[in-house]
Amino acid sequence: MVSVLADPVAFDSRQIRVQAVLHLEFEGDRICLDRDSALDFVPRNCVRFSLSDEIAGHYSDIQQFNGQYVMVTGTLHSKDRPTDHFPARIMTTCIQANLPTSRSEQQN
Repeated sequence: MVSVLADPVAFDSRQIRVQAVLHLEFEGDRICLDRDSALDFVPRNCVRFSLSDEIAGHYSDIQQFNGQYVMVTGTLHSKDRPTDHFPARIMTTCIQANLPTSRSEQQN
């Protein structure tokens, strides 16, 4: 995720897979580097989150991951953001729950 945020143009129109925190809200769905960036709305640490047609019908199922670390696969678009606060948008084709990797995350 850090590489994508540092240079989103390098990943434009490419399929990527990133670990990030999912934050769902009206007109502001995003994946972020960490929980603080998601909750405090730090757009430079986040990417707009969109669902592909294949999984858009599962939005209600995806809501259970809100606020959690997830593994997201999709195509990154960094050049089509004329009025957006985010450096890029990911058109998501797959999202998976991500198990915590550190003890501190397991306690949260």
